[in-house]
Amino acid sequence: MNRTIVAIGGLIVVVVVIFVAMGKNDASNEVSTTAGFRVGANAINVNTQAAGGKINVSFAVLEKGGFVAIHEAVAGEPGRIVAASALLKAGESSDISIQLAERSEVGERYIAMLHTDDGNGTFDETADTPVIENGGPIMIEFAIGETSEDGDPVTI
Repeated sequence: MNRTIVAIGGLIVVVVVIFVAMGKNDASNEVSTTAGFRVGANAINVNTQAAGGKINVSFAVLEKGGFVAIHEAVAGEPGRIVAASALLKAGESSDISIQLAERSEVGERYIAMLHTDDGNGTFDETADTPVIENGGPIMIEFAIGETSEDGDPVTI
């Protein structure tokens, strides 16, 4: 009987220690987004988009205010900027709609990249430089498909 009580008590202690250890996170520069990802101080996500006149950025996290710029993708590298968001405040923004100057077509690829704000609140591709973290710009390449990644056609 005493062995059973000791074994159960020991199991309870192990379970409590595991739960306490799981709750600790020393990565003080990480942010938990509403999408459930753990990311650094800056992050962006864009899913596959349907062809049309706008891009929907799922979320952007900026340590300081800035913009999401949409670049043409040239062999997986950012090319010319074709559109940019309005000024985003520091922190997390979600469901950011960016109007394209020209309609996108199925099969095209773009890169969404975080850019700084030079302080005037208006996007200027020469003054508002890419946000750099861990030696590179914060960006994500995405494709234009028949439908969005959710499987829903995008209405424009």
